[in-house]
Amino acid sequence: MKMAIGKYVVLLAVSFGLVFTGCKKYLAANSNISNQVPTTAGDLQALLNRFLFDSPTPIIASDDYFLQYSGWSSMYSIFDQMNYLWDANTPDEGSWAVAYNYIENYNTVLDNINNVSLGDSSAGALPRIKARALFLRAYTFLNLVQVYTKGYDSATAKGDLGICLRTTSSATASSIRATMEETYNQIINDFKTAAVSLPVTEQFSTTPTKVAAYGALARVYLSMSDFVNAKAYADSCLTYNSNLIDFNTLDSNSRYSSPTPQLNPEIIFYTEINGSEVLKSSRALVDSNLYSSYDFNDLRRPMYFRSSSLGGFTFNGSYSHEQSANVFDGIAVDEIYLIRAECEARTSEGYLSGMDDLNTLLKTRWLNTVPFPTFSATSADDALMQILIERRKELLFRGQRKSDLERNNLEPQYAVTLSRDLNGVVYSLPANDLRYAYLIPENVIALGGIVQNPR
Repeated sequence: MKMAIGKYVVLLAVSFGLVFTGCKKYLAANSNISNQVPTTAGDLQALLNRFLFDSPTPIIASDDYFLQYSGWSSMYSIFDQMNYLWDANTPDEGSWAVAYNYIENYNTVLDNINNVSLGDSSAGALPRIKARALFLRAYTFLNLVQVYTKGYDSATAKGDLGICLRTTSSATASSIRATMEETYNQIINDFKTAAVSLPVTEQFSTTPTKVAAYGALARVYLSMSDFVNAKAYADSCLTYNSNLIDFNTLDSNSRYSSPTPQLNPEIIFYTEINGSEVLKSSRALVDSNLYSSYDFNDLRRPMYFRSSSLGGFTFNGSYSHEQSANVFDGIAVDEIYLIRAECEARTSEGYLSGMDDLNTLLKTRWLNTVPFPTFSATSADDALMQILIERRKELLFRGQRKSDLERNNLEPQYAVTLSRDLNGVVYSLPANDLRYAYLIPENVIALGGIVQNPR
């Protein structure tokens, strides 16, 4: 782990201009083309072909799982150990460096988009390449927000600390933390601009599309508790893709992989988290109360979970299709249905529509030899509670739990205190605690101009 972090610190130095290697380094690292500055659309596209791995920290910090002491103590990474306990003084070094290295690539594309020829590409290639770079930059900014800031609060966003909005590949550009309002405005503008030129479909789900941009905007606006805009973009997204997997068609007896296929119709944009020791199925166990909350006829029960030799159950429902710590955390149709359902329930005149969306989703997860018990609600509050419960159960290990906790913790009736019991010692994370925002790496703070998160 120490060697890996050292490598990422070097990447961090590149991203922030301590070492200037120019475009040649990026072309060499991410493609098979010759070492040269980008001169064609193909050169720029090569910079975008790097698979996007997201930080595991939002999942590690969540209550999706727990560790036994033997599993916790045997981990090699001290950071993962301390992260699991919400240690107040442990900076997240790897997530910062990796993300800004990605962003450096995207900015290199955007800075050179008007200076290259088409080469072998078609006339429409450059607008599409620019849109991809904007989407990927916004998506990576959003991942950084998930780790290094507290949840969005409209009442304080003008003054709350956001992230460093690197929007140029210039080695001399300064890096300072924007406000939360500025950060979210940048993310939203990037996604909206990208959506204009992105195609509706792509051959591979790892490539951004217009539908993915709409889904990402629905996710962003939900994290801001802007339910009007979140619903509008969820509507737009589902207009193009409302496909849901019928879990009755899956094989829950799959022994070495998740029952859900990696290339399935629910996936809108495919990303995975960068694997972590903490989340390996040989360590991470699902809370028994959470497991018990699934009805016996709810097919998520056999599809999402597998008995563990440690006792209890481990998660096995990732859309990555692999039994590994690299779980899927991209954008999928089930999440968009849940976003729209929640937004509908948040308005008293729309909660019945929210229940309709919830039933549309849950019916595909129900054993078809047993009559589906249509969910109903008597009020908006009743509907919202049911939808939040099912969101919790559906999006397990998707990387959205930390964001959900942050925004719901602003409402006292939904606030949650997390706790871990490790070898008889209880560790807690109260609602709205400062530790929801992880410390920025000390190397970055030492550069000056970047304010550390308070403790």
